[in-house]
Amino acid sequence: MLKKLVAVGALIVGLGACQTTTGANGEPFNRANCYERVFNVYFEGDVTTLSTEATEAIDLVGNAVHGCRIQDVQIVGQADATEDTSTTEEVSVARARAVRDYMEHSFHWSHDLFALRARGDAGAVTDEGLANPLRSRARVVVRAVAPD
Repeated sequence: MLKKLVAVGALIVGLGACQTTTGANGEPFNRANCYERVFNVYFEGDVTTLSTEATEAIDLVGNAVHGCRIQDVQIVGQADATEDTSTTEEVSVARARAVRDYMEHSFHWSHDLFALRARGDAGAVTDEGLANPLRSRARVVVRAVAPD
């Protein structure tokens, strides 16, 4: 009887060793997916909440790096040029926080992984006085590496 239990235990351990890690989409984990991802999350006007399209873009990256070790996530909130610089600063901070909060909640990443910066409207107007397009955004850098 003891030999039978040992044999069953060995079989269970052996099957566990053959188990494949899967990614978020159920496909086998691929170490090649673990690299730095840089992307932008766009906002409408002075809005600071994430749109459906924004959460879909974030989900694509989060799912792609599922199973990787996340070293850090840098998020830089940005805003269009407006009359009130303090407002653009607040908007850019709120955008960075919205992205961080979504990623923390959706992917269960530690709060300590995130570094936030707010640029306000810095760089929103060229030296020639022209508005730079697409400044209502947060720039996100996810540094993912293959697990040891």
